[in-house]
Amino acid sequence: MIIKERTVPQEYMHLKCLLRRIADGHPKKAELETLCRHRKWGYLGEEKTDYYTRLYDDRDTYIFKALKLPHKAAPFEIDSLLLFPEMIFLIETKCWSGTYAIQPNGDFRRSGGDDEVEPNPAAQAFLRKEKLEQLLKDRAGCDLPVDYTVFFANDKLQLTNTQNLAGPHCKSAQLIRKIDNLRRKYRSGKTAYTPERLEALAQQINAWHIPDTYAMPAAERLGLGRGDIQTGVQCPVCLRVMTRLPKTWRCPACKTFAPAAHTRALVDYMFLYSRFITAADASVFLGVPDQLAASRLVEASGAVKIDRGEDAVYDLGAAPAVLAEIDLD
Repeated sequence: MIIKERTVPQEYMHLKCLLRRIADGHPKKAELETLCRHRKWGYLGEEKTDYYTRLYDDRDTYIFKALKLPHKAAPFEIDSLLLFPEMIFLIETKCWSGTYAIQPNGDFRRSGGDDEVEPNPAAQAFLRKEKLEQLLKDRAGCDLPVDYTVFFANDKLQLTNTQNLAGPHCKSAQLIRKIDNLRRKYRSGKTAYTPERLEALAQQINAWHIPDTYAMPAAERLGLGRGDIQTGVQCPVCLRVMTRLPKTWRCPACKTFAPAAHTRALVDYMFLYSRFITAADASVFLGVPDQLAASRLVEASGAVKIDRGEDAVYDLGAAPAVLAEIDLD
């Protein structure tokens, strides 16, 4: 049973919206493009993991995708988590491509010019496993064994110096074999949970999940401020700023007409700043001087109006038209 589905990562959406809003000649543009591309690959790899884990989508198994759980130091993320009656299984997914040389410390160094280094994935997965075990013990008194693996989602990945490869790992259908072997191993133990107890644990874990906020810190990490982010409603064809006409938008560059072009601008605002927007903020970001007209555009998207004294805010995260614009492409 799938308890938590996977959605397009908010970090990816933040980077994607940021890319649309900074000038082509900006010195951080190339770095942003690389970050965005890597996060997209990561998501595609996680979707490939889902292809295999869905084989366990039955009454005796609980599946969590893209979990974010609390920890005393900082929240930690788990790509995929499966709860079986006899064990809990954590999957750390990597969707790397090309050739990597495994270093003596377990790090992966990419061959081919850039010498990009990826931290030891097995060490990352093991740390998440330890944090999960502690959380389960402290909050649920859970004594089910926790196991893990690193899943390389790209079958074309080439590895050298494999004698340095540490920790459990697998590719493609090997994942199913690994899970089945571990289930047989732990099935002989004495800690198997009843269906009722396993369901209760699944509900507890689901309640611990920490939803992402819409605004992400990538812009701040890269030293980007509001002055770097362009405002206005962008043309869906050429990304030039459009002009507002009665009931539509018109691009002065390519002459495109787009009645709902402001919806994507609201998506950008949500992932760059906040899911909540005021009429004044909408007026500035959409480039519509009349605040009443700006608020009507926001309301037309289905955003929920929340009265806060003299000022009202709109919840873009509850707007169907805005949510429909969230995609991977």
